[in-house]
Amino acid sequence: MAPLFAHAPANCYLPGIWVGRAATIVAGSRGISEAETMAHLDDWTFSGEIESGMAPGVDRGAAQWARTKGYPLIEAPALWNRYGRAAGPICNQWMSWYASYLWALWDGESRETGHMIQAAQLERAGGVPITAIEKVVCGSGG
Repeated sequence: MAPLFAHAPANCYLPGIWVGRAATIVAGSRGISEAETMAHLDDWTFSGEIESGMAPGVDRGAAQWARTKGYPLIEAPALWNRYGRAAGPICNQWMSWYASYLWALWDGESRETGHMIQAAQLERAGGVPITAIEKVVCGSGG
């Protein structure tokens, strides 16, 4: 499929698997601090873009880490004013469609992070974008 979309406009977002994109969603629980997130990320190697929903905690820590390390950053905040309570799941679905990997730092309780993991697993089951899932369970940071 990639050759068909080789000259797609910049505002046309295609599924990662179609264009061979190596984007990684870094998502996680809001109760885990940005500093704890950055410490965990230092133990990993990523290629391509880092995608963040920009929520407090893991998402913002991942964005800060990506900027510090020089990774391209895709900011994908939920559009709460437009979609209300559905904004989070809509954002998670879009991110799982766009990216090729998910790295989740989860406290084991956050519904939002659980939904992100579930969305990624559903995409993986369908044979599209998510090809690897790393779930790191840790205690809440402060």
